Amino acid sequence: MKSVLIVDDDKNILSVLGRLLRSARYELTLCQDPVEALALCQDKRYSLIISDQKMPVMTGTQLFEKIAGLQIRASKIILSGYSDFNEITHAFNQQWINQFIAKPWDDETLQSIVDTTVASVTTGDELALQDTNRADAYGLHNFHGLLSANAVFNKLFSKVKRAAISGTSVYLYGETGTGKELFAQAIHNESPMAAGPFIAVNCANFNEQLIESQLFGHVKGAFTGADFNQEGLLAAACGGTLFLDEITTLPPAMQSKMLRVIQEKEYMPVGSTEKKSFDATVISASNKHLSIAVSDGEFREDLYYRLCVIPLPIPPLRRRGDDALRLFEYFIDQLSASKYLGDDGVKDTLLTHHWPGNVRQLINVCQYVVAMSEGDEISLADLPEDIAVNPGYDSTKTSVEVIELTEQSIRGALTENNNNKSAAARALGVSRMTLWRRVKDFNIE
Repeated sequence: MKSVLIVDDDKNILSVLGRLLRSARYELTLCQDPVEALALCQDKRYSLIISDQKMPVMTGTQLFEKIAGLQIRASKIILSGYSDFNEITHAFNQQWINQFIAKPWDDETLQSIVDTTVASVTTGDELALQDTNRADAYGLHNFHGLLSANAVFNKLFSKVKRAAISGTSVYLYGETGTGKELFAQAIHNESPMAAGPFIAVNCANFNEQLIESQLFGHVKGAFTGADFNQEGLLAAACGGTLFLDEITTLPPAMQSKMLRVIQEKEYMPVGSTEKKSFDATVISASNKHLSIAVSDGEFREDLYYRLCVIPLPIPPLRRRGDDALRLFEYFIDQLSASKYLGDDGVKDTLLTHHWPGNVRQLINVCQYVVAMSEGDEISLADLPEDIAVNPGYDSTKTSVEVIELTEQSIRGALTENNNNKSAAARALGVSRMTLWRRVKDFNIE
């Protein structure tokens, strides 16, 4: 069982994090005192360490500096408000921390990051080989924690590599739970900026009154309470990657300012007249396609063209062949040494379920089954009721094709497949009839 250490001097926040992240998959240790956490790190090896930044005696970054030589293999995440970027940027440059998550965090995003990180961090070369062999045993290809046996999905990995090398703006779009942040992290890992920081920000969580200061930073006296110069997220991301999730929720005024940042590669902190350079790759994502947000008047068209240089659609789990079954068996194997899927009835149900929450939902169901099933053989009766009785996915009842099949993505698929509509439909993960309808809608020759 892999170990996770969470450090926060606020007992209430520690309790909230404990309830949120408690899992049968790993051992969770909660610590309210950073000095005690330092002692724990001297005696035990962890897969993941999460720390608050502002604590008495020592800050989170100071804690990570002290344990840098003790916890070499552990992944390290800082949780912090917008006012600590000077120290955090320095900690990134010294490679004491791996990731920054802004407060207030989004529960689903934090849970996903922790689950993914714990799954990917290994305690030794033998365990790393074992985990790879486990994925191989189910025919799954492992690409930076993204697992799939589907040809279309694996083709997307090749596109990620090419996009990463280009260093240009990438836009990821797909339903909730499809792994957009994992893809963003994979792009960062494959890019020339891999040694730099990866700053992931959920735009929906921005404080609306302080959003400009959170992004651009501020100088002393810029507004009431600005008692010192403070760098923002743009400065923290320099030399690395800035990932802007749920980009469609960015307020119109900030869209205009971000356009200049991406276009001119410079910005000005709040209250300053001095320009600062911005040197980072920008990856954005949403579950509502930007072109639709533009059509609805919610998003600037000029910013859309700056962000959507390389659009990468992420297909939902239901369009990934038998990945749902392979992944289910793989995660069950990770969670329990003895449990296994029984008759074909349960397997057929997993394959035909529409999985609206995608891989995130599938992992939750695996956790439920391991915790609630009495015997080792998993039957249909062991699945949650909403999974067991679901009649399956009907593509005529969703507008997902409209969201994912943009004119640009269709033209790209047709070009890549020499105008072969059947091959283009397979590449896009839709039926030939669906593709034909969209080609007609867009009047594509």
